[in-house]
Amino acid sequence: VMAIGLTIWGLRSDAIREADTDTGNIAVVLSEQLARSIQSVDITLTEIREHLEPKIDPAQERFDLKIRTPDIHSFLSERLARLTQADFIALVDRNGQLATTTRLWPTPKNNFSDRDYFQHFKNQNDTGIYISRLQVNRVSGTRMVFFSKRLTGVNDDFLGVVVTGIKLTHFESIYNSITRLRNQSFLMLRRNGTILVRHPDQIDRSDRK
Repeated sequence: VMAIGLTIWGLRSDAIREADTDTGNIAVVLSEQLARSIQSVDITLTEIREHLEPKIDPAQERFDLKIRTPDIHSFLSERLARLTQADFIALVDRNGQLATTTRLWPTPKNNFSDRDYFQHFKNQNDTGIYISRLQVNRVSGTRMVFFSKRLTGVNDDFLGVVVTGIKLTHFESIYNSITRLRNQSFLMLRRNGTILVRHPDQIDRSDRK
């Protein structure tokens, strides 16, 4: 009986070790796919910001007009074509008003001053990329994560945000591309442990830790 018990215990320990290794390998594959996807978004947003900021006029009102032109709309649409994972690219002015979006032209009126990414850049001179919590797009009604960067004036004053949205279905497609994940869950977290996306899951756990 002891021999059988030790054998079962040994097999169980081996199975746990193999499962841990397998899970770790899958996590590495998923993280690499996500990293590549986010890196391309980061590069595109930086390119848009660098295109706009040399044209920033010390008079904020003139800048607000410049980012509401058909040329800027065409420029954003060209950059969106490079991001197959993105749903749209938009510019939000310093007051939180939607200035230009690739989704519609002329751009509809909408205010995003209450969004977490807008408040983050309004209150901080952060040159990095900001990843929002999972939210509902107010134009399309779809659930997505927003990636954004700050638009800064000549005196580091806040002039607005360039933002793009990636649908929840994109993250689900990454999960579904790996057949071995059929009986497992996919979890995307912030650095502080806050849940951004969990799939499959019938409960919205965004903002939880």
